[in-house]
Amino acid sequence: MSRFWSVLLLPLALFASSEESCIFYGNPSYPRCPCSYAVETTFDFLFLQPFEEGLTYAIRNDARQGAGGADGTPGGPLIDLEPRWQPGVRLSVGYAPSFTAKVVWTRFHASTTDHAHSELTLPGVGLQSVWVPAIDTSVLYDSAAFRWNLNFDMLDFELGKRYEVSSFLTFNPVCLLRVGWIDQAFNAHYGASDSASAMNDFRGIGPGFAFRSEWGFAHGWEICCASGFSMLYGQFTSHYGISLLTAPAEVLIDGVDRQFSRLAAVADFSGGVGYGKCVANGRFRVGGSLSYEAHVYWNQNQLYQPMGSDAPGILPQQSRDLSIQGFSLRGYFEF
Repeated sequence: MSRFWSVLLLPLALFASSEESCIFYGNPSYPRCPCSYAVETTFDFLFLQPFEEGLTYAIRNDARQGAGGADGTPGGPLIDLEPRWQPGVRLSVGYAPSFTAKVVWTRFHASTTDHAHSELTLPGVGLQSVWVPAIDTSVLYDSAAFRWNLNFDMLDFELGKRYEVSSFLTFNPVCLLRVGWIDQAFNAHYGASDSASAMNDFRGIGPGFAFRSEWGFAHGWEICCASGFSMLYGQFTSHYGISLLTAPAEVLIDGVDRQFSRLAAVADFSGGVGYGKCVANGRFRVGGSLSYEAHVYWNQNQLYQPMGSDAPGILPQQSRDLSIQGFSLRGYFEF
């Protein structure tokens, strides 16, 4: 009879002991609460600045300055678009007891517009176009405007392993599958009549790896760093077209469309400081972090653009890099 009661009461005893082991308050050195199920959700508010080569849209031409402009013609300083800092978001959900699995979605849509003006009171003084191929350097404008739209979405599927190097330091190497959508649109306007529009879209998928580390140094505070590299194979679709009234249309090439596949490399880095605290007897963890991050996307601009006034009908292909850098403010909840 006593053996029967022992078997019956054993589950209750185990449950009680587990309850006692989960009575936990404070901040563990290991970046996970001892009694949670290690399911973690994060939300990042991003404040980023994109940059890409080839954002010059006009030349401040002045014949009195002598040679030195584009194509060896009289010219002054280049006028570049200065991309603005703009917001984005990143969401993730993962499971990370020892082996880690995570899905991460990053969304960053940005738009930047710039304007330039010049007087046309003197001969040879004005704005020379860059995105619209002028027939000769005598075609100058009193105004120029340029807009760059960037629609960036990235989806990562991660698998990794967490290593507890010490009671304060953990490493988390991961392999990942990345899917990316990077759409760019360019619009340049010169004077009241001439304009150019272009698009450069990319759809890619490929493998990668990342290495993350967390160092808990004092009462829930930690330093977190991450770096990664991936290769995306995908399709580029580009378009370049003009609307031009200052020269005969038959002299120029309009409506250039290209579609091709290519490998594109991506590098990522982030580093910052965070804080986390276990609550509800160690069953949940809440916290946040502030980090700086930088990303480089090689050869993302594959546009065909005009060479200039000396060869208005030739459109060479560009191969320019896209970079995004800024700050992320993260909040997370582990249960």
